[in-house]
Amino acid sequence: MPVILYKWDFETGDTQGWVLGAGSTLDSTSAIQGTYSIKWAGSIPPKTSVTSIVMSIANIDLSTATKPMLLFVIRDVGSSYANNPLDSVLNVKDSAGNILLTTSVRLASFASGFFKIVVFDLSAVAGMSGLTIEIAQRNYNDSGSWISTADHYDSIYIVDGGDKDYNIALLNLSNIDRTLSYDIPEADKSLPPGTARISVNLTTPPHPLDESKDIFTYTAETDTGTASITSTDASHRHASTVVTPASPPTSFIKLSIRSYITSVTTGYYSFDEFVAVSFWTTEWTLTAVYVFRVAITLNPYSPTYATAMINITYGTGWSGSRDFSLKIHARSLTIACYVKYLVGDNTIVQSGTVKVEVYSADYSIKYGESAVDLTVGTELTGPDITGVPVDTDLKLRVSWSITALARVVLAVRPIFKVY
Repeated sequence: MPVILYKWDFETGDTQGWVLGAGSTLDSTSAIQGTYSIKWAGSIPPKTSVTSIVMSIANIDLSTATKPMLLFVIRDVGSSYANNPLDSVLNVKDSAGNILLTTSVRLASFASGFFKIVVFDLSAVAGMSGLTIEIAQRNYNDSGSWISTADHYDSIYIVDGGDKDYNIALLNLSNIDRTLSYDIPEADKSLPPGTARISVNLTTPPHPLDESKDIFTYTAETDTGTASITSTDASHRHASTVVTPASPPTSFIKLSIRSYITSVTTGYYSFDEFVAVSFWTTEWTLTAVYVFRVAITLNPYSPTYATAMINITYGTGWSGSRDFSLKIHARSLTIACYVKYLVGDNTIVQSGTVKVEVYSADYSIKYGESAVDLTVGTELTGPDITGVPVDTDLKLRVSWSITALARVVLAVRPIFKVY
């Protein structure tokens, strides 16, 4: 199990600190697990989108957390006409009521009567205390008349990271249908006794690029069954239908990522796509969480524009590193480090370096590094690392060390030159 910071199951017969919004009640119909859950019910006007506060809780302390996540179970018992679409919405506020984080995930489009796991990434507010967490839902009524609908909420967890946290990378070209399979290391495969259900969630929606036509599919495979989400599935785009295999799964085998991109003609880099695979008992008790931070590169021919790989606010002093697994099929591969200032500039940096290093999969061989001095400019490219082996499992490390007189935000990415 990951570190559980908070858990609410409402089996004490009260709201356990949650303040209920209009339309929400403490329900005792055993709708999800045990006896109690929080039920929201309301009526949606025709052809209208309505956002409703389901519940909120104050004084949440994440001061010791580094990679917190919020997970809960939702059961829809309403009308599909009010779920076109249905989004789960999260707001996180500080003690003064200022919004620090707001995000949403698509749970359904014209669907009803489902169980879903909802997962939100709280990393943006890690290390903070005195927080208020607000859970809301956004319904759109697709019909020409008023529609009544209802949803239950239960088994709410805030955990710090997953049982396992992996960095993996996928490289592809436009109009190429490619699947990358990440095999779970042997030591990490075993699932706890009692595991019965599987859910896959994209916690940093939307999917990369154009969800309506570019295909990204994430499939979690166990020894007894699979669960998946795909970008072009409007009904279950960011959260899978929870799968309960006929036989309880005992091992998590692999995560497969399929990409088939038709909308991109230039270079594209997307880092930190946050995919969570969670496992639950039949009674909706969390048993395990695996987190995948996926780096996606498309058409990597020295693009003129790319999104940030790492976008971190630095204080007066900061250092750290991130490692990614990498394997590229090509005739030759060259890698370089690119850095651009998003906030501040080189004049307020007293000392600082960002570099990209390339290693063999076991780190026994270093193939080279590309480093930039942050004091010499605001947009920098380091020297090429040449002769990087292809069709070989590699480790890519991005590291940084900086001392600055004021706040600095950097966009950092490796440039892949593939021939």
